[in-house]
Amino acid sequence: MCLASHQLKRCFDFALLSSRAVTAPRHSPTATRLWQHRDYMLLWSGQVVSTLGSSATSLIYPLLILALTESPGAAGVASALRALPYLLFSLPVGALIDRWDRRRVMIVCDLLRALVVLTVPLAVWFDVLSLAQIYAVAFAEGSLFVFFNIAEVAALSRIVPAVDLPRAAAQNEASFGAAQIVGPSLGTVLFQTLGHAAPFAADTVSYLVSALSLSKIKTDLRAPPKVGARHLRTEIAEGLRWLWQQPLIRYMAVLTGGMNFIYAATPLLLIVLAKQMGASEIDIGLVFSIGGISGVVGALLFQLSAVVDCCDGDVARLTFRESRFGEQLDLIGDNAVHMAIFGALGWAACA
Repeated sequence: MCLASHQLKRCFDFALLSSRAVTAPRHSPTATRLWQHRDYMLLWSGQVVSTLGSSATSLIYPLLILALTESPGAAGVASALRALPYLLFSLPVGALIDRWDRRRVMIVCDLLRALVVLTVPLAVWFDVLSLAQIYAVAFAEGSLFVFFNIAEVAALSRIVPAVDLPRAAAQNEASFGAAQIVGPSLGTVLFQTLGHAAPFAADTVSYLVSALSLSKIKTDLRAPPKVGARHLRTEIAEGLRWLWQQPLIRYMAVLTGGMNFIYAATPLLLIVLAKQMGASEIDIGLVFSIGGISGVVGALLFQLSAVVDCCDGDVARLTFRESRFGEQLDLIGDNAVHMAIFGALGWAACA
């Protein structure tokens, strides 16, 4: 998963949490049994494996293109094509997901992503891989991720009791962050030792594992049926109005959008600079794995700051101040790691 997609996913998670207001006792027994929740663990475990595979290949796309063309510009186009679907499709997909069976959407997306990614190792093995195919795979995988990601975030609130949503989202973020620490190093080790096709083959397997885990979920993940005529354009407009009326979500949308705009080129810049300094693919993977540590730390700090307030002893909700504080801690960690990496590279280049 690329940086932009990861930040947007986090924003959707906070949107889900902050919009919930439910009746639950202060010491609800469900609050201590998250790891014993069968369907949640199926969703969580499948996504950890899938995130591990995706974080491995997200770094391999630019490395593969650089190996084929030696053109940073060509590698940048692939990164843009992988992130572009969120800009193009997120609004209509958000409205469509409420009409469809979310579990089926996620399974179909996983199977299609496995099929799409599998074409890369097949093309490598038959020596027919082209830049155009890599671009097509990057765009298709990014498009399917939009459908999957929005369905996944909506499904979480159907599986996990509302009182546990802050803890579930923080646990997801920490686990996905851990996968993103291991993923870049795993992908580059496979790329350098077993060949260019190996990371994509591993990613294909990770999607199949995710689809299998999702198929075992028994909870009905469909949205409650709505009465009356439903128009896609009207629902999109309602969603935008709702976003604007929510201070937390409006803040998160502006913040993550600005961060993504600033840091979208960071991974490719790091790769090109490291290559110019003679770094191997494994060295580059280690740099990105170190950068992923901030995501885990930020998620753990968010879990500590996401205190569930109880009003009159029965209404649990996540406040704007608490969730904003947790996200700021995460972003501070991201910025600190970026500055440390660039500072180290600059010092090494001048030495």
